[in-house]
Amino acid sequence: VPARCAFRFRNYSPNEVSVVRESTFEGNNFGPDLSTIWAEANLRIEDCLFENMKITCDRQRSVKAPLLGGAVHQAWGTLECSGSVCSEFHAVSRGGAIYTLGNSTFENCVFMGNSCGDWGSAITCERGNLRLSDCLVAFNESLQGKAAVDFYCSSEFELLVESCVIGENNGSSIYLTRGEIVESTVTAGNYGNAIEIGSVLSDGYLLVRDSVVTTHPGFGIALYINNPFPVYQPVVELWGATICSNHTGQIDPSLRWTDLGGNSVRDECEQMACPTDLNEDGTTDGGDLGLFFVFWGVCDDCPADFNDDDVVDGIDLGILFSAWGPCT
Repeated sequence: VPARCAFRFRNYSPNEVSVVRESTFEGNNFGPDLSTIWAEANLRIEDCLFENMKITCDRQRSVKAPLLGGAVHQAWGTLECSGSVCSEFHAVSRGGAIYTLGNSTFENCVFMGNSCGDWGSAITCERGNLRLSDCLVAFNESLQGKAAVDFYCSSEFELLVESCVIGENNGSSIYLTRGEIVESTVTAGNYGNAIEIGSVLSDGYLLVRDSVVTTHPGFGIALYINNPFPVYQPVVELWGATICSNHTGQIDPSLRWTDLGGNSVRDECEQMACPTDLNEDGTTDGGDLGLFFVFWGVCDDCPADFNDDDVVDGIDLGILFSAWGPCT
């Protein structure tokens, strides 16, 4: 591959789309400027694997890694990504795996083990709408304890997280200025909060609907106001949300929120039996994931064979990820 990036797409036609399909990008080591894919075009990524971008140092010991977006830097146009995995990528500043400046959609994607120096250890979006659907965002690390999903956009754009598991990240899990968290589990890891809400002047907004928000096993809080303009209060609404098991409090006392009904805010999450809780500690998390891989392969009557087909495989892994978080 070229020294600076694997692929550069450049096409400013709004009606044309570049496609990357069923490809693997592994062990790439590029310079400090460009990512594995640099796009100035409408881009669609389908069923691809991005993993293990090596980080090396030159003679001056400066890190050779992309500044923004380890796997993909979307500088212009739309980004659609489905059925893909981004693992073990690093960006010096923001967007450990993805940095985007356009409308972006991710469906059935996994972001694990990525890192960055600042915001967005998995994804940073600074311009455009961002939608995550049926995605797993876990075990990513910000070296400054910032959010794994970083959405800092003006009021014309919104973040939508639906049917996702975002948790066990080193730092906060989500930072957003406007958006909705729907039917998802959001769990912060160490050194962070679950959801941080800011605002661009007076336009901050968050709706949490039919979701579980907790900071297990960290020590932050579920909903935290992180606002550079404290005179402006974001609008926060909770509807059918479960806020529980947060170590230093449930909701930031300076945050005013509206109860739309059906919410549960309590110190501890209700513990219920769930088959994915392999170590029986009341939570499906990294400990269960480690035990899961012990049983990988053909296995008769194994506890990790969740669909009872005598093999522990990707289908069972998907079931485990879908149950990620407290057994509530």
